[in-house]
Amino acid sequence: MRSDTGRRRRGRYRRGVALAGLIVLVLGVLAGLAVARLRPELAAAVGRSVRGLFGDWLPAPPRPAAHVEGFAGEPAGLNPLLFADGPSQQIGRLLFCGLTRIDGDGNVQPGLAGDWSAAAGNRLWTFNLRTDAVWHDGGPVDARDVTFTLNSLASPDFPGPAGGEWRGVAARHTDDHTVVVELPAADAYFPLRAAVPILPRHLLERTPFTEWYDHGFNAQPVGAGPFVFREWRRGEEILLEANEAYFLGAPALTQLICRFFAPAG
Repeated sequence: MRSDTGRRRRGRYRRGVALAGLIVLVLGVLAGLAVARLRPELAAAVGRSVRGLFGDWLPAPPRPAAHVEGFAGEPAGLNPLLFADGPSQQIGRLLFCGLTRIDGDGNVQPGLAGDWSAAAGNRLWTFNLRTDAVWHDGGPVDARDVTFTLNSLASPDFPGPAGGEWRGVAARHTDDHTVVVELPAADAYFPLRAAVPILPRHLLERTPFTEWYDHGFNAQPVGAGPFVFREWRRGEEILLEANEAYFLGAPALTQLICRFFAPAG
């Protein structure tokens, strides 16, 4: 008799614990929905913390499939230092990175450079590169890529429209991950300009400037940005895929389809 009574008590206790757990779970979900609506960035941080604690037990959240984005016209080319039209620049920002990057509020954030400092009255800027950035073809991004890009822009023979503002700039590397940029005049806002896309030296350094506009790189670019070029269907669309090795983390989208539409008017 006592045994039956004990079993009934233990059964009621277990049911009570389960019910309390269910109530806590429901309240947690409701609170999570409220937080996600009011403070999405806080919800994301909490989600990352929970996954860090219980990552082995929780399934990975599904990633959205392909997203289609419309562009007013087809890019002239995908080298962002040569082609200044809107679609070329918009897609180029998805494929390439600068030493710095500009966030949605116009603030300068670290890009390929993790940090930087100024000297000589803002005429000398030193950038310390990240060590985990790689090109889409697998090679590491290093200081020579940066000096190649900036010194190309500064050359009077550079063919693209972006070169003019770089005249007189001289870049040198002191090691594989340190770049020193000397400016012809003081510029306290140089980190804004340092968001200019960096190009892969190993693919372009042997090509004379006179041949850059005809280079296959313009149609099959290799960058270090959040998306990787996959295919250009002329007159229709460009297919990009998430860069799983992106140093700031892979994008939420697995694929991005850049579809062209004739500009209005």
